[in-house]
Amino acid sequence: MLCPQCQAEYREGFTVCADCEISLVAQLAAPASTIPPNPEEPTASGSDDSEDPFCKLWEGGDARICADLCSILDEAGIPHRVLRQEAHIFRISPNSQIKLGVPFSCYEKAEQAIAEAFGGAVETQRLLRAPRGD
Repeated sequence: MLCPQCQAEYREGFTVCADCEISLVAQLAAPASTIPPNPEEPTASGSDDSEDPFCKLWEGGDARICADLCSILDEAGIPHRVLRQEAHIFRISPNSQIKLGVPFSCYEKAEQAIAEAFGGAVETQRLLRAPRGD
């Protein structure tokens, strides 16, 4: 059984996701596009992931900050990925760790867009280089 929202996997017999509180499904829905990506075709960023790997831009536990950063990157047209790590079975900590990454070629552009949105380089550096406990 799988959660369609967070994609957590559950044993048979479970019907509701403990984290999202929505009904579980036997299989996740297939993506809208049934055409597999061509490995030779460049991605939206202009090159494939092996030539332009994603690099960590921000890491923290505050989903609001992550959402703000994603909005800024969307407005600037910068591709990004969010990885959320949290315990689905045992909740040892109430906080989850979130990582936000951008392609290496867009890293400086992303920093600049965030600096413009947050009012300067000092505030941006404080936000992006915050200690891991935040």
